[in-house]
Amino acid sequence: MARVGLPTRSALAQAPGNERSQTVNMEEIKEAVKNLSREDLGVFRKWFWEFDQERWDEEIEEDVKAGRFDSILREVDRDAHES
Repeated sequence: MARVGLPTRSALAQAPGNERSQTVNMEEIKEAVKNLSREDLGVFRKWFWEFDQERWDEEIEEDVKAGRFDSILREVDRDAHES
C-alpha cells in the first residue's frame, strides 16, 4: 500500500497557529486522492468513513453536553408521558 502523503491529525494540530491551510490545501488533498491506486482508494475510503463517523459522534456528544438537545428531549419526554 502506498503512503498517501497527507498530514496526520497531530501534524495538523502542530501547524503554526493551527492553520491547516499552511499544511495542506484542498486541491492538494484532491490530487493526492485522485492518484491513489484502486486498492489504496478502498483503504482510504474505509479510513475516511470511520474518521467521519468519529467526528460526527464527537459533535453529537458536544451538542448534548452543551444542552443543544435539551428542549427536544423535554418535548419527547412530555409526549411520552401523555401517551
